[in-house]
This record gives sequence, C-alpha cells and structure tokens, in this order.
Amino acid sequence: QPGRRITTLRHQELGMSVRTAMISARR
Repeated sequence: QPGRRITTLRHQELGMSVRTAMISARR
C-alpha cells in the first residue's frame, strides 16, 4: 500500500518538525 508509506513518511517529517519547534521554543 503506497498510501501507507506516504503517511508514515509524512508522520516522520511531522515529528521532526515538532521536535525542531520544541527545541526552538525552549530557547
């Protein structure tokens, strides 16, 4: 299911963005 792969990739990208945002907010 390619759709599932895209969702996982998007989820990973979102997690990285959230992590970066949290680090930026901490500063």
